[in-house]
Amino acid sequence: MPEPSAQERGSLPARRRVRTPAGHLSLAGVALFTIGAITCLVIPWASGTQAADSGASPAGHAMAPGPMPGAPTVRATAAATALPPPSVPQAVSDAPTEAPTPLRPSDPAPVKTWNSGHGGHALVAVTADSGDVLMASAAGQYANMLPYCKALSVAAGNSESAAPIPDRAMQAKYAAALSLFKLAAASCTAGIQVVPDGDEATVTKVNHIDLDLAAAELSRATSLLYIGTEMLRRR
Repeated sequence: MPEPSAQERGSLPARRRVRTPAGHLSLAGVALFTIGAITCLVIPWASGTQAADSGASPAGHAMAPGPMPGAPTVRATAAATALPPPSVPQAVSDAPTEAPTPLRPSDPAPVKTWNSGHGGHALVAVTADSGDVLMASAAGQYANMLPYCKALSVAAGNSESAAPIPDRAMQAKYAAALSLFKLAAASCTAGIQVVPDGDEATVTKVNHIDLDLAAAELSRATSLLYIGTEMLRRR
């Protein structure tokens, strides 16, 4: 074939191979994944109910658009995006805190007898009910969490009425845990309302200020319960 003239070559459209920056695509994918994960964690869900907030939460709930907590500030300067030189020491995270150590009974025989009687049965109920509350809270199942909190309040009260653990140190931790469980149950029931919506449906109204307080009380109570009674559950 005859070679095209210079004029004909000049009239042909320029062909250039355009490469898509892979870095931009990967960042966009990560951003979409992060937004999806945050959305799944923030939106509460409950079987057969609708959740509606009746109070503002200090943290962990929907906020105005902005950077995530702890995210670095983005500046439109080259210096802000530059990596530190290799000689600059990097920040080191704090070492994890040690897990609490369960107490051992000073006199195992009477403690074993207590654990096999009414006191041990009451301890089992408190442990089970507090676990139900924590699981419902973690899953955002607030309609189910409400009766669990009421059951925990009753179980903690029954344990307080039972004979104390015949070990002073263990009983002190156990009594403090029971008091906190009752406070957590009260905060929980104050923060959740399940009201009828029509003939069959219900609406769950949540006050996250009360539930955040309940979560803090539950966390401290379960830690004390572990220290004071974990050795009893291992037997």
